[in-house]
Amino acid sequence: MPLPFSRSLRALDDEPRVLIRSFGLIVTLLAGAWCAWFFLGRVRVTVSVANARIEAAQVGHPLQAPVNGYLIRALGQLGARVQKGDVLFELDGSTEDREHNKNLTEQRAMQAQTAALKQEIRAVESALAAQSDATQVYVAEAELRRREAEELALFREQQRAQKRDLANAGVLSLQDLAQSASDATQQRTEAETRAVAAERIRADHHVSRAERMEKLASLRGDTALLEGKLLTLGTELLEIDYRREQRRVRAPVNGSLGELVALTVGSFVHQGDTLGTVIPGGDLRIVANLLPEDAFGRVHAGQRARMRLAGFPWTQYGALTARVTRVAEEVRDGLVRVEFAIVAAGSARMPLQHGLNGSIEIEIERAAPSALLWRASGRALTQHRVESGS
Repeated sequence: MPLPFSRSLRALDDEPRVLIRSFGLIVTLLAGAWCAWFFLGRVRVTVSVANARIEAAQVGHPLQAPVNGYLIRALGQLGARVQKGDVLFELDGSTEDREHNKNLTEQRAMQAQTAALKQEIRAVESALAAQSDATQVYVAEAELRRREAEELALFREQQRAQKRDLANAGVLSLQDLAQSASDATQQRTEAETRAVAAERIRADHHVSRAERMEKLASLRGDTALLEGKLLTLGTELLEIDYRREQRRVRAPVNGSLGELVALTVGSFVHQGDTLGTVIPGGDLRIVANLLPEDAFGRVHAGQRARMRLAGFPWTQYGALTARVTRVAEEVRDGLVRVEFAIVAAGSARMPLQHGLNGSIEIEIERAAPSALLWRASGRALTQHRVESGS
């Protein structure tokens, strides 16, 4: 019996040594794994930005008030789809409307006067043509009567000459000779009267034609004056229409409304005030503003990024996968603009649209923990030296 008992005692003496050896082996393995991870492992180095925003890939078109005035209509709603030329805002244009109506009334009255004058001109021209034709007929008739009277006067003179010869021969009495002379004289006077009548017809025609031509010239002058006024009124109407159109703010392109300013009907706006923005349809992008020390030399095109939308829990909706596409080369307002292309959405339910904001993480590199520790130590040492030197 003493032999088995002695073996049990030795086994009990060897048990702590086994535990120590096992613990040492485990610690050695863990230390080796940690050292391997510390020197050979790779961890993601990211830059986080809280001011990321989703925007349309195309530049938005601002809607600005073209003139000063009171707002009388605001037809657009945030996010609404609009077509090019749609009226979105309208300013008070009552003054222009009154001027337009007044000039339009004057224009219509002048057009009626012009039409009446042109009709009168046509009537005068027709009267001139008819008068000319009638005068030719009257003159021709007067000439026929003059020639007839002239021929009869010649015949009477021939008769008087024959009767004179008969009277000289004692065949015809002096009374018959006197009667023949009287008839010849009377007929000659008739012929001369007919000639004067023909000339009077021509003279009356010239006088009447001159009067009608003078009236025609006056009518044409009045018509030209009215037509000139109509042209002036037409120009003024175009100018008024232009001023009226300036009081309407139309959509410059097809797209959707974004960033509308909170305005109510009756609000006064100044020329150049931004009323909203029309976002053209197309692809979306992510835009963020980084500090220069985080952007320059660290962020470049092609790097991966992940965006979490504000108001949409990433555990439910996931995150957007993105890729850096452009880094600005200049600093504005102390920040550097960085643009990202959206690669994939975390969930199909994620409502991607212009104006959503959130935070974004940019993976700038993958480095070993030892390298990161070395860099941090170097920066801390450099900062300590700078502070000591100062």
